[in-house]
Amino acid sequence: MNYANDTLLGESSTYIAEASSPAAKQTTLSVVIVAYNPGDYVIEMFDSLVAQKSQPDEIIYYDDCSTDGSLAFVEGYRSKLANLRIIRGNENIGISAARNRANSIATSEFIAVLDSDDQFLPETVATYRKVLEADSTLDLICADTLVFRDGSNKRRLMQYPALAKSSSPVTSLMARPLVPFKHSSILYRKSKIERIGGYREDLPLKVDFEMMIRFIRSGGAFAKLNSPASLHRTHTHQISRNRIKGIRCYFKVIDLHETRLAHAVLLKMIRAAAEAAKWALGR
Repeated sequence: MNYANDTLLGESSTYIAEASSPAAKQTTLSVVIVAYNPGDYVIEMFDSLVAQKSQPDEIIYYDDCSTDGSLAFVEGYRSKLANLRIIRGNENIGISAARNRANSIATSEFIAVLDSDDQFLPETVATYRKVLEADSTLDLICADTLVFRDGSNKRRLMQYPALAKSSSPVTSLMARPLVPFKHSSILYRKSKIERIGGYREDLPLKVDFEMMIRFIRSGGAFAKLNSPASLHRTHTHQISRNRIKGIRCYFKVIDLHETRLAHAVLLKMIRAAAEAAKWALGR
């Protein structure tokens, strides 16, 4: 993928090389956001970053050639977030490739993921820092999530089971009725995720799930926080609410990671039933 013409808005094109030099690289935690036509959801998302009790060292906002004018909202936060870096891709490359590109730009050791329609709680970055200071060996942190419907003030706490080390993570993850994480409630070591190949770019959905399978299989060190890190918004425009497309992507993930035919069929039945149940419950 050619990123040479990506535009780093409002900063020198030499910034990345300078920030990546041994003498200049002092950051430890970047918040990375990738967006395509997020509309005004980015306003609440950025407000949640302004409200952080501990600011990240860097905020990367990668716009995948949006056409909805949302970059104007983002530009308005330069005065509120001195550590904000805005990059506009030279072409629409898709969410997974855009995430890989944004991660490659980040200069910190750790990356906190935030989707453009979600929000962080005020203490999220401070909590991440505290956990990393207590255990410098961690490669990934998962946390719980507060879920809310667009336009509603009601929040539902999603408490996820802890991830487990497994020689067959596709089974341990896929056999659960509830996927044990939300993308906006994870933080990972940049170098570790790059070593396992980052996000798979040929999957339109469930890329975080597929990457987690490879992460667990790689033996990475992880921890679970028994408290929420993000507010996850559900709305009608979410691509993840396309249940049929989501099931097909789950099936592809199973085919990629499960070679036993009978076991693969069983996992597909479990996943399809779980997705059907979520659809019936409106989740």
